[in-house]
Amino acid sequence: MVAAMRRVFLSFAPEDRAAAQLVEKRLTTAGARVFSDESSIVAGGDWTKQLEDSLAESDSVVVLLSNSSRRSSWVASEVQAALERKRAVLPVLLDSEARDNWLWPLLAERQGIEMKLGSPDLGRQLDAITERLRLDDPSPSASPTRNYVVAILVLSVLILSTAVMYWSQWPMAQPHEMDRKIEAELQRVRAEEADRLKRQVDAERALAEGVRLVEQGKLSEAISQYEESIRLNPESAVAHEYLGYARLRRAQIDRDARPDDVQKAIEALERAASLDQKYVWAPYNLSLAYWQAGRKNDAIAQIRRVLEIDPNFVSIISKDRQFMKFRQSRDFREMIPR
Repeated sequence: MVAAMRRVFLSFAPEDRAAAQLVEKRLTTAGARVFSDESSIVAGGDWTKQLEDSLAESDSVVVLLSNSSRRSSWVASEVQAALERKRAVLPVLLDSEARDNWLWPLLAERQGIEMKLGSPDLGRQLDAITERLRLDDPSPSASPTRNYVVAILVLSVLILSTAVMYWSQWPMAQPHEMDRKIEAELQRVRAEEADRLKRQVDAERALAEGVRLVEQGKLSEAISQYEESIRLNPESAVAHEYLGYARLRRAQIDRDARPDDVQKAIEALERAASLDQKYVWAPYNLSLAYWQAGRKNDAIAQIRRVLEIDPNFVSIISKDRQFMKFRQSRDFREMIPR
């Protein structure tokens, strides 16, 4: 059962209302308080403010990703706001195009749940959503706040254990000195973790701003935001991948393109792929960058890597016009049939 009266914000496109109603009903039955625009908006009230207030008060956000949601500015805004507020976000994939969505790279590090209307396993899929929300955080790896708190607690226990050991050996005349040393060490640990957490939050904020600028066609400004995100969090595969893709797009379409954009794109995408070998968008876009640089064999190798990570990307690649030029390769045609 979902933790007592857990507050869940449900984000979805209007076309996915039927799926949203099923999720809301199941979560409500399990004891959660669910906010959605259909069941929770008060008539005559400020709709935008009610959405913002409910998101701020929610513990978790369930976002339904689909072909329809990628066209919804509301879903995009709600997900961005949830990430900025450090809410636990659980992506639910409704169709084969759910990952073909600019939001997916923001959520790819979280383990999504597939839900197919009409599937004989629909009940089990709804139960999986409920079970994930039963936990304190549906995506522990995506919640730095929880990790940092745990780290502080572990370090505190270690420090206190060490203190107890020395305390038993030192003369009783020295307890106050030991107290001061313990407190000083705890303060140092807290300060370091607080600084690390702030950098993580600022990095994600810069990343979200870069996404917004790309949507506006401001690639150079977006690149600056992605570089700032990487400066704050150098180990983010998503930030490196976004930077690489933005540089590649600037090289292809922007009059402000620089001669080294393609090479810089390759370097950023290679870094993303090395940081997270399961992050499918890194080899996906790296294949495009290699092809742009004339490294066609390397490009085809990256397509193979994409399909090793997720065979479902055959349909995504086949629909992406950026790969039309790849069809001159027999290896590509064998991997990606029309």
